[in-house]
Amino acid sequence: MINVSSNGFMSMDGIPNAIYYGMSMPSTTAPNSVVAVHWATTNTSAMGICIAAHRRAPNRQWVVEWSQGYYCCGAGPVLTYEPS
Repeated sequence: MINVSSNGFMSMDGIPNAIYYGMSMPSTTAPNSVVAVHWATTNTSAMGICIAAHRRAPNRQWVVEWSQGYYCCGAGPVLTYEPS
């Protein structure tokens, strides 16, 4: 199971709705097995998080994009990012 967090990371440790962010890595505590793209507390806009499969097998790609995220209270830039 892969869980995608609004806080800029994906975890593959089976913990749904993980709220961890910004911890030192690696660590023996949760979350483990993560892809940390932005790794900060962010909120998502109405655009939110897009998850899609692209292309056909055997060249299929699984894509996750965080779109128009922002830091608390609207401070800072608008963030759109994805792992590459």
